[in-house]
Amino acid sequence: MHKKKKSQQEILGFVLIVLIVMIVGVVFLSLTLIKDKRKVETSVKYSSLLSSAMYHTSDCAINYIPQYKDIQELIKECYNNPERKCVANANCEKEVIIKEDNPGTRFSFNSHQGPFEDVFPEGNAQEPLLVKYNLKQGQKIFISDITGVIKYKDKEVDCKNGPLEGEQGYSGLAGFYDDNSIKISEYSLKSFQGGIDVPEGATRLYAYIKDDKKGYQDNFGGECVFYIKEDKDEEIITKTKVPCSTDNTIRTVCEVLNKTLKEVIENSLIIDEESPTKAYTLKIRYSPGNNVETTNEFISLEKGLFQNCTTIRGGKHSIAVSTFSSGFVNVELDVCQQD
Repeated sequence: MHKKKKSQQEILGFVLIVLIVMIVGVVFLSLTLIKDKRKVETSVKYSSLLSSAMYHTSDCAINYIPQYKDIQELIKECYNNPERKCVANANCEKEVIIKEDNPGTRFSFNSHQGPFEDVFPEGNAQEPLLVKYNLKQGQKIFISDITGVIKYKDKEVDCKNGPLEGEQGYSGLAGFYDDNSIKISEYSLKSFQGGIDVPEGATRLYAYIKDDKKGYQDNFGGECVFYIKEDKDEEIITKTKVPCSTDNTIRTVCEVLNKTLKEVIENSLIIDEESPTKAYTLKIRYSPGNNVETTNEFISLEKGLFQNCTTIRGGKHSIAVSTFSSGFVNVELDVCQQD
């Protein structure tokens, strides 16, 4: 009787352990699903980027040189025949497109250039620096990369951040004026980093430094440097020729696809601490069609960490595997941004 009761207790203990393990597993799976669930905003920009990338020519020729395949052809080949080899490359050159962030137009002004209200006869300041004219109400202005110092008798004041609390001086300033040199509004240069809309009545933007005393008697020199543009996402697009791969190692189409696609995406997405773009993931999956959920992922690329994303924007591109099949390949790009 004692043995039977002991066996029952052991069975009960085993059952409890199994239940605990199951509960922990369910909780872990739920947290994982929640963590991986991203709210992605569809972006025309990133969908267009994917569409353009599909026609980028690689350095992989499958049958003979120079029959080089584009990325879209490599994706289909990688899915249908992942062990397919590229023909060994000979020395050559190819043209590539490079996209870079455009810092805008460079400007600088010296410590004696003040606002119009401090120019003769009110004071002896020099005229401010004209940086924009023919402005329209609602037009957005961005200023970045603010550097330089203004020198006073016994100290220097940073053009971007201004003086320490309680000290004399100003940071670099920019004022909106009308055609009659009447000030509409005034901001620090630093305030324009997130963009400022042109106010009603303003037609010109000037940059300058103010002084605690009219007459500019205690400004001893220095200058402020900055860049200005109207679109924070402006890009510089250049074309250049680079050597094709001189590595005669026989590579598979999937290896070339991974390398080439990564280069194309990361040349278009500038990902670093200073950039608003913090990370991306790119997944390529096969779907059999007929409303069947996509499950077969065969390419995965990523850079950066999806942390503290203000917005996650994404783009998609679909490729038919063949004319004789309802299946297709989905290329999905998600981008983490801090706006």
